[in-house]
Amino acid sequence: MARDSQPISKDLDVNSASHVMFFNLSDETNSLAINAAGSINAIVTATDLDIRNLSETTDQVLIFANTVKDGTGTDLVPLLDADGHLQVDILSGATGGTEYNEDDATPVIIVGNANLIERDDVLSAVTPVEGDWLGQRGNARGAMWVELDLTNDVTIADGGNVISIDDAGGSLTVDNAALAVVGGGVEATALRVTIANDSTGVVTIDDGGGSITVDGTVAISGTVTVTATDLDIRDLTHVSDSVKVGDGTNFIAVNADGSVNVVTQTSSGAAINSYSQAAALASAGISNHDFTAAGGTFEPTGVSVSGESLGSYEILVNAVTVGFLRTSVEHPNDHFTFADGTVIAALQVVRVIRTNDSNKAHSFESTIKGNQN
Repeated sequence: MARDSQPISKDLDVNSASHVMFFNLSDETNSLAINAAGSINAIVTATDLDIRNLSETTDQVLIFANTVKDGTGTDLVPLLDADGHLQVDILSGATGGTEYNEDDATPVIIVGNANLIERDDVLSAVTPVEGDWLGQRGNARGAMWVELDLTNDVTIADGGNVISIDDAGGSLTVDNAALAVVGGGVEATALRVTIANDSTGVVTIDDGGGSITVDGTVAISGTVTVTATDLDIRDLTHVSDSVKVGDGTNFIAVNADGSVNVVTQTSSGAAINSYSQAAALASAGISNHDFTAAGGTFEPTGVSVSGESLGSYEILVNAVTVGFLRTSVEHPNDHFTFADGTVIAALQVVRVIRTNDSNKAHSFESTIKGNQN
């Protein structure tokens, strides 16, 4: 048997068939909220949606909705070409460019946008702080200013080429005591140069108008030939040149007036007076008077002769004639003096050859004088 309908309207006083009904939908914790406009605030997760993939043939997505930056333009949809590339209009005043890939050959004339930098001939000082924007600067030739960070090590590679260093007329300092030498210096810091003993080069020495001193003996191996053209020696003059004369120990002293002091020394050896007589020497007869030097040297000083009549006397030293004397009845005596410094070696002979030039036999004498050392 059918039941009668029950009032379930808002106020529970009328049937719901023709009146508004109200329900409270709940999960027993929270209730579904309905806005004043009758809409429902709903949170939908990705798992709650079943969205198909967008297609370029059927779908469009609005990315930028204004033609001007302030938002007053008409809504437009970005334009894509047939390959799907986004078409971008360049702003008024800009120029087109050409894209070059890495390792492309550079054309003679490059068509593209220019990257400009500010000319700053004196490199004006700026004091930026961290985060400030800075402009690039260049000199009058357009070269960009680059500053090395000298707080860190800077590595310079020559790339297989030569790196030139210009000291600008000053000096270069090398951080090495063996190389940083100016002028002389002590042995520990003096610059030493060793020439290889098999060097084929030529070493030129310039004395700077002074002199070159070689310490020790210079040893030259092989044969060295020096021709007249190899030497450039001017003539010595008494005005500009001085030459010392010595015996290896002492030098001759010259006085202000050009004279030389000479000290005459007598021999320290034993005095020799070798006497010989040729008694009753026949006419044209010859008699030799010899003195032979003993060990050491003999310094002859003179020979004295005497004869009763005409006679001749030849004086020889080591078979070489050094003097000649004559006597007569009117001049029965004569004397010969040896040159200063005459010295004969041991076992050499001083000889006086006496000849009777008269027609009768006469007596002739001779005396050889000197010092035996």
